[in-house]
Amino acid sequence: MKASISIDIDTLQDYANTYGFKYKSKYDPIYSTALPRLLKMLDKYNLKATFFMVGKDLENKNHLSVLKKILKEKHEI
Repeated sequence: MKASISIDIDTLQDYANTYGFKYKSKYDPIYSTALPRLLKMLDKYNLKATFFMVGKDLENKNHLSVLKKILKEKHEI
């Protein structure tokens, strides 16, 4: 059986902006907690995915380690 996995990534800041809330923190649990857990699960089951991210998130230095891990594990961005 074949399948395609695509994952849309938005930061808490993106969600806050969408719903009119203020979120002023450099800490983003999407990149610091959720994505590392997701990558661990994908690795456990030997699955590959395509990640769709907001372009400005790729410029955030706090996200670099996760982005490098995504590429190292042969996922697509």
